[in-house]
Amino acid sequence: MFMLPEGTINYTFKDIPRWAKAAKDSGINAVQISGWETSGHDNGLPYYTPDPRLGTWKDLEDGIRACHEMGVKVFFFVNYQQMTLGTRWYQDELHKYREWKENGDPTYGLGWGYGSLWGRMGYPRLMDRADLGFPQFRKIITDQFEALARIGADGVHVDKMFPDFLSFNPDSPMSPDMTTWEGAILLTKEIFAACRKHNPNWAMSFECNWDRMLQFGGSTWWVYDQPLTRAVFPEHASTDGLKDAYDYLLVNNLVRDGHHVMITPMKFSGGMDLEVMKGLNGHIRDVKRIRDQLQETVFHGDVLGVEGVTIAKPVPEGVEFNVFRNRRTALRACILTNAKMDPKTVALTGFDKASSPSVRIHQPGLESHVVNLPAAITIPAEQILFVEELPEKTAPTPAPSPRRLAIARVPDEAPVPEVPSFDPTRSAKLEDDNILVTVSRDNGSVTRIHDKRSKLDLILEPRLAGSWMFGLTLPGKEPWQDIEANWIIGARQKLSSARMDGGKLVLEWTGPLANYLGERYDVSVTQTLELAESGVVFNLAIENRTPYAVGETYFPVIGGIQGLGTNHGQLKATRFVHLDANKSPIKADIFHTFRNYSFGGDAPEQFFGYRQEMGSQFGGRKTMPTTLAEPWIAFMAPSLNRSVYLGARDSIDRPLIAQMRLLPSGASLREDGNWPRPDELQGLPVGVEFNFVDCNGGKPGENYQAVPVVIRFHDGDWEKARKIKNGSKSGIR
Repeated sequence: MFMLPEGTINYTFKDIPRWAKAAKDSGINAVQISGWETSGHDNGLPYYTPDPRLGTWKDLEDGIRACHEMGVKVFFFVNYQQMTLGTRWYQDELHKYREWKENGDPTYGLGWGYGSLWGRMGYPRLMDRADLGFPQFRKIITDQFEALARIGADGVHVDKMFPDFLSFNPDSPMSPDMTTWEGAILLTKEIFAACRKHNPNWAMSFECNWDRMLQFGGSTWWVYDQPLTRAVFPEHASTDGLKDAYDYLLVNNLVRDGHHVMITPMKFSGGMDLEVMKGLNGHIRDVKRIRDQLQETVFHGDVLGVEGVTIAKPVPEGVEFNVFRNRRTALRACILTNAKMDPKTVALTGFDKASSPSVRIHQPGLESHVVNLPAAITIPAEQILFVEELPEKTAPTPAPSPRRLAIARVPDEAPVPEVPSFDPTRSAKLEDDNILVTVSRDNGSVTRIHDKRSKLDLILEPRLAGSWMFGLTLPGKEPWQDIEANWIIGARQKLSSARMDGGKLVLEWTGPLANYLGERYDVSVTQTLELAESGVVFNLAIENRTPYAVGETYFPVIGGIQGLGTNHGQLKATRFVHLDANKSPIKADIFHTFRNYSFGGDAPEQFFGYRQEMGSQFGGRKTMPTTLAEPWIAFMAPSLNRSVYLGARDSIDRPLIAQMRLLPSGASLREDGNWPRPDELQGLPVGVEFNFVDCNGGKPGENYQAVPVVIRFHDGDWEKARKIKNGSKSGIR
């Protein structure tokens, strides 16, 4: 997404050539531009004109031309029915075209947040849904899509194309049972007629499970397995996406199952040009090269499932396979995947009633080789193999040596690397007999929180260290145009001063401070760290000399958490603890498997609301353990009987969110969890980032004081942590 609905800019139109070249270098021949329209992705609909913050029509046309010159097709993300509720256009005109329930109520009221935590928690900018039976509304859509075709676009993907069963809008020119459905058919035909005047190969895909749309395109989104549709229309395939930078297993699985693969780096917020994507890009390139070579069989062919090939049973655990048949030659191919960290060998007898025992085996990154069946076929750890049936008996050829057969497991006893010793030229420190805290003299980030009693460190990856972040909300001409995600990030600022004031370490960032795009605003920040309660208390004050409001505020930002312990096993066994709505303890092994709670953002994240329910799209409190009964969380090392408490101390008891992110990204769920491995990271840092978030912020032009936060180590588990929250000092060490 080039721009998120809350205003985050990830790319501009001038970035298109670089962004597309990274995809082309990985074997990708088609890209989709989303979030290109006025005020970003899924916002301001149905305005489908370039947002001026991203560039002009000419910039967009130049970007498309650059893509075409490198052999890359360009598609755009759009909608048919969605209309943003807050626009003056909706209030003045578009509401007349909406779908009606029988009682006159809207049939829709959803939205998707990406760039703010508030939006991702289920409080996005909401949309209504148009009744496509109205020719006036269809013309609005058709004219704007034709403008894309005119500048060279190859087509569009139409999202959320789910007409309501009946629409009772009394002004509709069609009956309630026809208007939404026939309107969608008419609109699609009108778009094709208009756009193919400019591009005879104009193409469309749909997020839709309605069979009538199959006449217009061979791909659907998010409808998942459609075995009956695929059996009748083998050329049709559903689309699924991979959002994390280490999703190697998902690449294998989607190709094995015959899906279109949508690559959406960093949960739609990045591209294949990012450093974090380098490893996965190579795997995608190697797998796609084989699938392209065999596409007539393994993509456009008949899907036979587990039929048509004989494999000795039991099939090894972790191995799955899918058989395809070429519709022209009737030759078959079997795609096998191994999800385990050790190689798996299958006894492959042969393809049923084959005219030849010979097969060609393709493995990503290696030369193919010929084998005569029956044979034992070894699938390396977490890999994919293509077994291609050959029409005639062929002499076997030597098998290349695999890059690796097994994936080495990190021993539990592997020690945690030592934290660098204190350097007074690079860091300032605050310490007593209980705790040591260091901060960077360069940017003020908290680089170490050390428990002197247990010799444990909360921060093991100081390259992910942080301090604070807040949005400075820029009002738009209309509320839906407000830029909420105008982020000012502490780790990207130059620290002005670090001084001791009594028992406090005072950090100052004197304004003006720059947002993530380098634009400067007249704000200053002061953060204090004070030794108290056997730990350290963090405070933050924002001096706001602008007319804007301080929005979502993240404080303190504690990055680079990998668990508590002195060896690998202890880190992985560390538990995240909080109390749910019933004040029952919830414990999660997030340092082994980090669940993701949101569709947006730029990394896997979890969030837990104190006095703040999740939005309706999350089902309120009930669908996830996303509630904090009390404003604290803890990390606990069971084998060491030691924990660290992180709790808010707010005199006015504001609603807060405890948020965690896994940086830089996550992986598929594997035997050893879903954290990226050291060899996959290729030198990049990894860890959990924690902060409390105040989504309400302040008022325009006013200063802001964040909620104080206490961090301290203690013996025991969550019961001791709760005593700290309640102010008890007895028996807590």
